[in-house]
Order: sequence, then structure tokens, then C-alpha cells
Amino acid sequence: KLEGEYELPHGPERKKLVLWSEAKLESLADRMQEWRYKGKALEKPQESSVDYTLHGYADVKRLNLALMEEGNKLSEDTTNTRKILRTYLSNFERLRDAVSELERLAEDADDDP
Repeated sequence: KLEGEYELPHGPERKKLVLWSEAKLESLADRMQEWRYKGKALEKPQESSVDYTLHGYADVKRLNLALMEEGNKLSEDTTNTRKILRTYLSNFERLRDAVSELERLAEDADDDP
């Protein structure tokens, strides 16, 4: 049985590795799929083709990648670019809050027997 906590001695920081049972992982996966975002809706910047719908875990994963790609496309320093970047920042803050909620779900699952 490998389930439990292990300390990884390599590197400058000691890290803990937590191995969960298959049942515990399935329970967490179910919780993540059932989780629903209850915060403010994300804003769609001008000229963006990204779907800014945020309801559940799948949306968090999709938006995380999409917003990074969109941000990488902005290179000119214009008033419009700054306006778009402010919108992205606001969306990233809301997405960060969603990820924090998901992290709490994982922590709660870690406390389950």
C-alpha cells in the first residue's frame, strides 16, 4: 500500500509527496466536476475570440490556457492594449479565486479518511 505522505529530500526545499488511494482520487475528481463557480462573470475584451464562460472546472482549465495565449499575442503598447490587459488582469484575478476554491476542495479531500 503506497497511500500516505512521503518527504522528498532533493532540492533546496523539502517537499512532501502525498499519494492518495484510487477511491480518494475518484472522490476528488467527482467534487471538482461538481464544483460551480459563483463569482463575478468574466469580461470579454475587445477583439477577443475566447469564450469567457466560467461555470465549472473544465472552464477553469480551458480559460487558463486561452488567457495565457491571448496575453502572449499582445505586443504593442497602445491605449487599447492597456485596456485589454486591465480586463485580462481582472479575469485572471477571478480565475485565481476559482482555482483557490478548487484547491480548498483538494485540501478537504486530503482530510477525508
